[in-house]
Amino acid sequence: RFPYQSENPPEFKPEDIEDVVGAAQIILDAMEEAGMEKTSHFYHEYIRVLCALGQLDEAYSVLEEAIRSKTPLPAKSLFLLATRYTYCGEVDKAYAIEKLSEAAGCGPLPHLNNRIRNIHDGMRRSREPEESPPTVES
Repeated sequence: RFPYQSENPPEFKPEDIEDVVGAAQIILDAMEEAGMEKTSHFYHEYIRVLCALGQLDEAYSVLEEAIRSKTPLPAKSLFLLATRYTYCGEVDKAYAIEKLSEAAGCGPLPHLNNRIRNIHDGMRRSREPEESPPTVES
């Protein structure tokens, strides 16, 4: 497992990210050469690692690949990716992922829509300046 919290991912240096993505690509190439089928578990773990590395657009491409291959994904894959996009301020991309839920084999995910909205609303509220308490004039 690659533990992290979606709202607080670990920090990586660019060379660390390149090393991990390069190692993953070597494994992917070997799997394809051996004729191994990519499973829903494979796609989920790949999306998870890419999210941990901050490679959200690459993770989105993996999501699209899974949909094209008609490999159903667990809902947690979509929740993870949409949540990370939301925390990065890319709410439109997060809602686009929510709209792909049926194509991804998850069915409708109204809770994902609620989660995106709640995170986004919370982020907006935290950016708003606090109101000053009213002053009493003598």
